[in-house]
Amino acid sequence: MALKHTCEFEDINGDGWFIQIYDEDYGGATTFEFSVGSVGFELTWEGDINNRTEPIIPSRVTIPFMVQNGNDESLIDNLATGYEGRYFIEIYYRDPSTPVIGAAHLFWRGILLPDLTEFEDAYYPQEVSLTAVDDLANLQNVPYSFSPEATGYGKIKGHIANALNLLRPWTITADAHRYTFADYLRVKYDATNYT
Repeated sequence: MALKHTCEFEDINGDGWFIQIYDEDYGGATTFEFSVGSVGFELTWEGDINNRTEPIIPSRVTIPFMVQNGNDESLIDNLATGYEGRYFIEIYYRDPSTPVIGAAHLFWRGILLPDLTEFEDAYYPQEVSLTAVDDLANLQNVPYSFSPEATGYGKIKGHIANALNLLRPWTITADAHRYTFADYLRVKYDATNYT
């Protein structure tokens, strides 16, 4: 999976952000810059974030993507005709002391959904609403055994490995948190039955 589209912008408070879009089918090394509308992006939650009995709170990001050239239009066309899971997105908060992507902090990660993309056949420039989800909804029905005698995926390490494997956005980069947590499990427990 290669980085194909990138954007840098400042929000109304002057905070800097990076948005990066990865294409599963792209093998090139060229990245194309794009622009976003004045909002930048909007993060919304699905569920009650204040309810302790609701452990899985999926989120969704909407991006006002500005179609200004053929590269931008190509992304929209490919979203409309491609398969779900082809495009992944990462949003980074820019560190004010070191304003480069390498020093930025990962804020959100998800999958662009083609069926939730709105596109109008009109002249440039135009604003298109891109929608991405974090895939956490896939975790709502993962079975878990509370028995301390349970083995395999009944154990917390197996349960977490099972949950992480259901999250497509965790496969974007080699330094993903999946690796961080798996490395913790390797040190904390034995190396069997958790990968």
